[in-house]
Amino acid sequence: MPRLLLSLLFIGSSLAAPLLASPVASILILENGDRISGHEIKREDGRIHFQSDLLGLLMVSEDKAEVTAAEVTDLELQLATAEAPTAGFPETATATAATPAPEEKSEPTPAPLPAPVPSLPPVVAAAQKDDKPAAKPATVKRLVEFGYTSQSGRRDRTDISVRGSIERKTKTTELRWQGRYLYGESDDQRVADNLNSSIRFRRDLSPKMFAQTEAKYERDSIKNLENDFTQTLGMGRNLFEREGFKLAIGGGAAARYRDVVNQDDEWVYQLDAFQDLVYAFNSRLRVTQDMSVQVSPSDSEEFLLKLNAALTSKITNALNMSMRYEFEYDRSLIPASRENQRIVTSIGYAF
Repeated sequence: MPRLLLSLLFIGSSLAAPLLASPVASILILENGDRISGHEIKREDGRIHFQSDLLGLLMVSEDKAEVTAAEVTDLELQLATAEAPTAGFPETATATAATPAPEEKSEPTPAPLPAPVPSLPPVVAAAQKDDKPAAKPATVKRLVEFGYTSQSGRRDRTDISVRGSIERKTKTTELRWQGRYLYGESDDQRVADNLNSSIRFRRDLSPKMFAQTEAKYERDSIKNLENDFTQTLGMGRNLFEREGFKLAIGGGAAARYRDVVNQDDEWVYQLDAFQDLVYAFNSRLRVTQDMSVQVSPSDSEEFLLKLNAALTSKITNALNMSMRYEFEYDRSLIPASRENQRIVTSIGYAF
């Protein structure tokens, strides 16, 4: 009987030793979802005292965390069984040690799983994400201008001008549309009736160089010009480009179709050169200037020159006032219609 009691005490102490050696493994779950492994020590004054395997002693409010039992995997059970001491009678243990076990191919013991690392807070995790700058979104500018002049006295004169433009810019491209209509009467006679439109596309080839294509259309009843369509293709260079100042020049080839009253329609192939400038004195006052020249290789005396310069002052974020100077000279027309220049003051609305 004493021998049997000693054996039972030995078996019980062997089974209870692992449980008393270390507290029950637990998982501390924070309100943001983070999971920290360790074991709970106590709860006092509404706080959980938790011993973390990695972070040491933690104290967390009970309403911001909870403790759950850790899930024991099959691998952990196998490791625990392999390391557990032999439980049985002394005779059985001695006999087992004396009798050699049959040779078996030993399987490699899997490496223990690493302790779970608590996840980073959302703010830190977001900061460690790819911090490449996002692509710059396209910017679109729309502008409508209206000008009106009325004069009476020695001469009665009325001038009306309507303009519109749309610009869309991305990091490497620029698309611009411009339209203009001019109408004028002097002493009850029509002296201006012109419709002009153009669409231009630019794409950067390098920080300084760009490719450009532009389509232009014009109709003018005073010049007996029914239809005038020009398509250009070329390259340009940004001579200066900094904040508030930009100067670009370029050139290429052009094809022109013209339909003049009482004349045969004709196609003309020309060389094209252009230049444009933008200079801002401050956030409210700026100067813009565009110039283009088209020359026919077969007849150098026939050329077209257009110059457009404007001084624009911002009144509000949406309203502005512009004073423009426009000069046009087309040597291919009759002498009375070759030259045209005007100064126009208008009010614009940007949206």
